[in-house]
Amino acid sequence: MALDASIQLELWTEAVEYGQKTLPVYHLYYPDPHPVHGVQLVRVGKLQHYLANIEEALDTFKQAYRILKVTHGNDHSITTDLLMKMEECRAEMVQQSSR
Repeated sequence: MALDASIQLELWTEAVEYGQKTLPVYHLYYPDPHPVHGVQLVRVGKLQHYLANIEEALDTFKQAYRILKVTHGNDHSITTDLLMKMEECRAEMVQQSSR
C-alpha cells in the first residue's frame, strides 16, 4: 500500500524504496515463475528507470522478463513492452558511455 500511495503522491524515490522492499516478499510468496512477482519487478524497474538508475532498471527488467516470457509468452503485450523498456535502457547506457 505504501508503494501505491507513494506513486499516487508522485514521491518517486520513496516509491522505488518501498517497491524494492516488496521484492523479497513477493519472491517468497509468489515463487518463480509467478506472474505477480514478474509484474512487481516490472513496476520497480519502471520506477528505477524513471529515476535514471538505468543499470538497476535493466537488471530488474531482465528478472521480470525471465518470469513473464514463461507465464505470458513472447507475444503478449506486457512481454513486448518489457523488451522495449530493456532496449531503451541499453540505448541509454550506450549513450551515457559515449559522453
